Amino acid sequence: MNVLQLKTGESAKVAQITADERAKNRLFMLNVYVGAQVTLVRRAPFGGGVMLEAGGVRLAADKKLAEKIFVEKEGG
Repeated sequence: MNVLQLKTGESAKVAQITADERAKNRLFMLNVYVGAQVTLVRRAPFGGGVMLEAGGVRLAADKKLAEKIFVEKEGG
């Protein structure tokens, strides 16, 4: 599942990022990388992007990027 499928306030572990290297490097600097814990803080209205929190850093991700961040919930 990707981060868009999380509910507000829900956390999960990053399993895979399918974005290009530039986007992966930017996400890494913002504490989003494979193995990191991320929390969906809020959604933009009208099906836009999301605000995530990872390692104490909050970041906004547009829908296109969020679709490329795949996560796994603990225990399955």
